[in-house]
Amino acid sequence: MLHWQCLVASTAVWHLLPCLGLGLSLMEITKQTAWKTTGERGRRISLHHLQMKEQRAAVVKNAPRHSKHVKKQALEQNLFCVMCRDGGSLWECDEEDCSRVVCRKCVVVPEEYITTVLDPDVKFKCTSCHWRETLKSGPVSYFGFYKGEKPVLPTPPAVHGNFEHASSGQVASLSTAVLHLYLESLEVGHAPVAAIQSFIQPYFPEGGYKFAELSFDLANPDSLATYLTAASELSPSLALFSRVLLILTTHTDEDRGDFFAGKDEGKLVASKVSEFLEVLLGPFRQIVKVQM
Repeated sequence: MLHWQCLVASTAVWHLLPCLGLGLSLMEITKQTAWKTTGERGRRISLHHLQMKEQRAAVVKNAPRHSKHVKKQALEQNLFCVMCRDGGSLWECDEEDCSRVVCRKCVVVPEEYITTVLDPDVKFKCTSCHWRETLKSGPVSYFGFYKGEKPVLPTPPAVHGNFEHASSGQVASLSTAVLHLYLESLEVGHAPVAAIQSFIQPYFPEGGYKFAELSFDLANPDSLATYLTAASELSPSLALFSRVLLILTTHTDEDRGDFFAGKDEGKLVASKVSEFLEVLLGPFRQIVKVQM
């Protein structure tokens, strides 16, 4: 199932938007209230009345729509320990519908029992499955390795590290794309974007990761046409990924909270949030449903 996350950045505020299935919910940011910014005031324009309206509508119309009936993607075996979120030598959970792994540094088996736990008839149960199964019955010693229902270790193995997320959580490297859309005239660095990319990329040692960025000036007809063409060409490749993280970098108007859309006659202009997002995300309608 495709899953979009959107991170909207002004020069002073980052807004994390919730994601609902295939749909990107934008309800929380459509209220026209002023958000603090270090930018300036921009004259409001209507993007619906630009000269490129017909061309923009044609691009959006021709973009394939996503289906409401999307088969849930089965998770592959995790590549990183569910406890320390690191790789290395891993124990793979044998419980049904569990893809978690635990590294041998977090669940330590005495050397003299390594051969015993590697027996094909011995099943490993990760800490998450154990805690979920014993949640209602109360504390039960965790042995990790079982033949049938019987533990194969004489004493519980040493468990190191901390479990810092929900018992249903996973450290899964589902294919992920990061898309950065930024205002063309924004003369600031994109350090937060670089930090996000450097954090995410190491979790994909076997591929399945893509980073792309596009600049936009929606107030200039020529720049708008260039953006729509580039975005429409990029959109199909993003549809191949299970997760897409969308990062938007722009200013907001000090008084109205409008997003800065570009420049008109050399001056920054802003647009209503709903119009701005409709135009900006129009080429990506095949993989995200914008709810206004």
